[in-house]
Amino acid sequence: MWPFRREESPSRGKVLARAQALARRGRLEEAIELLEGYCKDHPDDYAAVVNLGAAYYSAGKFTPAIAQFEAALRIQPDSPTIWLNIGAARNALGHVDKAIEALLKALELDPNHRDCHFNLAVAQQKKGRPLAAMAELEMELALNPNHKQAREFATALKAALLHEQSKE
Repeated sequence: MWPFRREESPSRGKVLARAQALARRGRLEEAIELLEGYCKDHPDDYAAVVNLGAAYYSAGKFTPAIAQFEAALRIQPDSPTIWLNIGAARNALGHVDKAIEALLKALELDPNHRDCHFNLAVAQQKKGRPLAAMAELEMELALNPNHKQAREFATALKAALLHEQSKE
């Protein structure tokens, strides 16, 4: 009788590299499927959990993205990047108050964390707080002067504020 050969599962590095390559090519569903399978067997693999959350987010699946990012927090609770990701996903779902809460937590952990002030500006604008949004954009641009989206948002917001002021 021939010995039974079981198939070895792909190594962690290969799974993550393959998933990232698929995501870069826009094949998000395949990346998600690959990462879901891996995470099922390795629920404490921080990088895999985060990558699955990012794939869900990129695919517009914000609720499962939040679940994955929350799973990542159980592994590494003080990650400002994960709090930022949770804030961005909550913001995308329209849960603005919860988004602000998560983004403030990210900034508490790292006041200079890239994109936090930008995402907080987006949330503040959604809450109807244009001046607070502008303050956050100014912080983002002070930290990251080449942040194109923040610069464009600030320009548009300044124009809107000047227009409102001219009506008074």
